[in-house]
Amino acid sequence: MYIISILAVIILSKFFTVGSGLFWPTDFFTLTLIVLFNFTLITSAGFLMDFNNAFRLSIPNRKHQESIQELKRAVEAVRLTVKTTLITGIFLFFFESAQIIMTLDLTEDALPSIGGMIMPGISAPIYSSAIILVLLPMESMLRLKLWNAQKAQEILPSQDPADDEEIQKANGE
Repeated sequence: MYIISILAVIILSKFFTVGSGLFWPTDFFTLTLIVLFNFTLITSAGFLMDFNNAFRLSIPNRKHQESIQELKRAVEAVRLTVKTTLITGIFLFFFESAQIIMTLDLTEDALPSIGGMIMPGISAPIYSSAIILVLLPMESMLRLKLWNAQKAQEILPSQDPADDEEIQKANGE
């Protein structure tokens, strides 16, 4: 499901861009920076394993019951990743914009090259948004599983042992 959504974002973004070539609008340096920021912050927070488990836990599986603690940690790891991706996109946008302004030359000879300077700054929020669009359904699925697990846990311990005795007496045991 997530691979399909990633491919859909890539294909749709390709249809709405101007230019030729499959990787023309892709700025690998910006993507690498976003991934490195996410990796370092998730690792330093201790959520790397939980983020990895989030992919497994978000797939509907009726055979295996996940623990509430595991689901809470996975939700928190995905939330941290979404926040980190958003802040990274904004940071890279302002960082690239500052570099453009510092090196901007307003002579007529330099104006055609301004597009190549602007692209990395604009692509950072776009890539961040695409990553967040892929992670939001996963977060929703994990939150739903967590809610269902918490509701199931509330129902099970609330059964009173006296109720069990009444059920056994009613059944004639």
